[in-house]
Amino acid sequence: MQITFEDHPARVCVDGEMVPAVPDQRMIRLNGLHAGYCGTTAGRPVSMIRHYEEGVILRVRDEVTTRYGRPSSVTQPPDPEDYQ
Repeated sequence: MQITFEDHPARVCVDGEMVPAVPDQRMIRLNGLHAGYCGTTAGRPVSMIRHYEEGVILRVRDEVTTRYGRPSSVTQPPDPEDYQ
């Protein structure tokens, strides 16, 4: 599994140039797919936008910790299987 980070996709125009609207937040991608968001400093939460297995969540937390410092929490939506 490849975990990558990109600038938050929201942009704002400043002096005629489009720049990140949320400069202290990163978009998390898992194997190229948008998976969630994290802050760029320790103590900020990780918010996943899809449900993932515990092992994936642990790897994401570890990678965020390595890059930006340990997050305060990692949240994700409930497992859709729980509602069938």
